[in-house]
Amino acid sequence: MKFKLLRILTLMIMIVSLFPFPASFASTDASQTGIAGIYPVKVVSSGSFTVALDAGGSVWTWGKNEYGQLGTGDIADHQYPVQVAIGGSPKMKDIVAGPTYTLALDIQGNVWQWGMLPPNPNNVGINTPTLVNGLSNIQQIAAGEKMAMALTSDGTVLTWGSNYFAGELGQGSQFSSPLSMNLTPSPVVIDENNTVLTGIKQIAKGYLASYALKDDGTVYQWGVTNLQNNTSSSVATAVSGISGATAIVSNPKAGFAYAVTSSGIFAWGQNIRGQLGTGDTKDSYTPVQVTSLKDKSLKSLSVGMIHVLALMNDGSVWGIGANFSGQLGDPQIYGQATQFTKITTVSNVKAVFEGYDNSFFINEDGTVVASGSNYDYSSHM
Repeated sequence: MKFKLLRILTLMIMIVSLFPFPASFASTDASQTGIAGIYPVKVVSSGSFTVALDAGGSVWTWGKNEYGQLGTGDIADHQYPVQVAIGGSPKMKDIVAGPTYTLALDIQGNVWQWGMLPPNPNNVGINTPTLVNGLSNIQQIAAGEKMAMALTSDGTVLTWGSNYFAGELGQGSQFSSPLSMNLTPSPVVIDENNTVLTGIKQIAKGYLASYALKDDGTVYQWGVTNLQNNTSSSVATAVSGISGATAIVSNPKAGFAYAVTSSGIFAWGQNIRGQLGTGDTKDSYTPVQVTSLKDKSLKSLSVGMIHVLALMNDGSVWGIGANFSGQLGDPQIYGQATQFTKITTVSNVKAVFEGYDNSFFINEDGTVVASGSNYDYSSHM
């Protein structure tokens, strides 16, 4: 399988479809059809490489590979997607990517890891998928800058790796300082008595902080929770102003988060490009309601580094935040949008996923439209 990379240079728009042909140019409204039986159900990008999960549970990767993050058994870059060979050929049900590593969750609840996590003095990673010791019965995974998260089937959050910011691991004062490290997946706690956070049904990872949604609708966060006054927490604390939450979302490079609640959609954190939906660019570490999504029939949200996409039940997509690299996918949005605006270049979309400053729209027919930067953060090209 190969994905055809189609770009409009002026907008840095790329269309990805499942045809074995070389790169060419096309517009974002081009109609594409995938090879029968091979369709991506999720696509994630970390800035210098991309990972896709197909409907059969196979993982495909392409891009930079200096740390073995493609899982191809080497450290050679790959311009086109390569299927990742995983021992025993287990079917995968989820994928996530950090800046130098990839995680995949199989249908048995095991977690596979490749690339470099956490950093090490020799900058050496693992170039083939390897089971993460100490993890089983996992229902969700999340990737951070230098650490990762896993949610167990009984509602416990486990983290491992290195704090990039103070308290990111959420394991108490023992591992609270920046760059402190714990390679063994260990529970997130809510106090210095090491009381374990329980009853969690969803996790999300941001750039500054980590997030967890409890089954009673409470949202917890830990790490750097307020950059304005440099507040951090090494234990999970409830987010004030959020109740009745049903979903949370962030991004390993995003300094903000979104929560869908019974009373509306709320956002908090950094707001440099208006991505919080307040109509301005002022940061708010107190959750604010996103009024431009009020009364809309929301299906899902996806967060990038400084932009957000909202997928509606009618297949339309609305975007907010930065569009300087074309990551919102609509040339009619100049620079940035501080209110959610309908994306006019896509329709009949069934899923959206965001990288750092690019986006992926999976259409009902199985084709994938990608927009935004194709910039390589490693080589700066």
